Amino acid sequence: MPELPRGDSHAHAVTLFAAERLAAQRNGGPFVEDSVPDTVERSLPAIDLIGHDSAGVICLEHTLTETYERQILDNRRAAAVRDLFDQRFTDGLEGPGRYTLALQTGGLAELRRKDLEGTVNALERWTRDQRLPVPSVPPSEPNHVIGYPPDPPIGVTLFRFRCMPEDDGKVVLVFQRDEAIDDQRLSRIRKAFLEKSPKLEAARTPGAVTALVLEHGDYVLSNPWIVARAAYSVACAVEISLPDAIVIVDTSAGEGAWMDYLVKFGPWWSNAATDEGV
Repeated sequence: MPELPRGDSHAHAVTLFAAERLAAQRNGGPFVEDSVPDTVERSLPAIDLIGHDSAGVICLEHTLTETYERQILDNRRAAAVRDLFDQRFTDGLEGPGRYTLALQTGGLAELRRKDLEGTVNALERWTRDQRLPVPSVPPSEPNHVIGYPPDPPIGVTLFRFRCMPEDDGKVVLVFQRDEAIDDQRLSRIRKAFLEKSPKLEAARTPGAVTALVLEHGDYVLSNPWIVARAAYSVACAVEISLPDAIVIVDTSAGEGAWMDYLVKFGPWWSNAATDEGV
């Protein structure tokens, strides 16, 4: 069989991974790629992959479920900054109490890769310069301090909490959760349904199964179960023909460690989506 054309190689790999898992889920045997319409048709909307197993044709469309703009880049920067930051505080800070430095959601995506080392240097200096009161119950003074650019380079909040003796002085880096994140997630999944479902329906052939592949790469703010619930919530609210199958592919752990979660197949919805399964 000749090599099929490829567009976005990562997106294609994720879509193919979902297709193979879906074929296995319905005992269809090996999945065989037939065409990659999106790399051929440029003037009209086209889906990402068409193939078949022993049970019939599967038509698939892929989308990345970023909760907010440039989230995937923000996550990558967050992982790099956390690794560098942890190395600076192996000896911790003055006890008693444990320190938590919370970084603002979205702030790291604005940084260039070459600036990460300097960013961590500035975060370390700012953190060490702060003087928070010794934790008490009830608190007699504010147990946190907020920093804004340019010093520190991104928005941060440093907390000092009571803790067990073995955690005295420990410094932990976390990422603040924007209050609008849940609404933004729903909005983006709704957009995916509205844009992708009609493409899949237009590509349907008699007896074919249509599948929407939601790629999830966010290990900071959510997990596949949260995405599944959001997908179910949006599906119940939109008035369009939904795909026959919805599959989440969690790529947050990196290539070689992807996980698939079947959210919908026909009238069935997973327990993760509905809390009860229907």
